[in-house]
Amino acid sequence: MKGAVIAVIAIILIAAVAYLYFSGYFYSVTVTGVYVTYQNNLLIKYIKTNYSNTTINLHGGQKFTITLNISSGIATTEISSITVSSPFQVFSTNPPTPFDIKSGSYMLVNVTITAPMSDFKGPIQIVINGNPTI
Repeated sequence: MKGAVIAVIAIILIAAVAYLYFSGYFYSVTVTGVYVTYQNNLLIKYIKTNYSNTTINLHGGQKFTITLNISSGIATTEISSITVSSPFQVFSTNPPTPFDIKSGSYMLVNVTITAPMSDFKGPIQIVINGNPTI
């Protein structure tokens, strides 16, 4: 009986450690800055984010959302894709790409990013790809 109790406790402990490991708990991800670039300066009037001088601390595999305020310039701009620097991945965007920003207007875009399943410390770069629509 005593051996069975010890075996059950050992299995529970191993399962707990495995859960923490596979959920990224043992990985430390620190984002030390967010840099946003875009394909063509003539298309986008400005991009603002509140995270450019912020440190974001996460565990591996966690998701976080960055809100971008994107303003179109002289022509309507189709945003065809939004990517992030490796080892991060874009989980989703809202609105989903592709989408249009009308001439002279702006749009708030939520970019949800998945942190890597490894230790990381450094900045992240978000790249916005777009083309004018005529």
